[in-house]
Amino acid sequence: VTGGAGQAVALQQVLNLGKGWSVPFFEGNGNYDALVALMDWVQKKKPVEKIIATTKETSGKMKQQPICKYPAKAQYNRGYVYSADSWVCS
Repeated sequence: VTGGAGQAVALQQVLNLGKGWSVPFFEGNGNYDALVALMDWVQKKKPVEKIIATTKETSGKMKQQPICKYPAKAQYNRGYVYSADSWVCS
């Protein structure tokens, strides 16, 4: 597999990743998908400031928290603790 245009499709075929994205529910969204964020950075010169880590509980509820660009750290601000909007990178 080589980088560049069509890499997501190549990953789909080689690694059997469904539609070719590594994060369900946020397909093709560089705010949630590290592979898409990296591709946007390289191909579109869009730097990555943060990626929102997401997990889904068995109840169906999503838990989200940002992974911040070094040296910033995710700090809880206010609101629902499992919502990415409740955190800031500082």
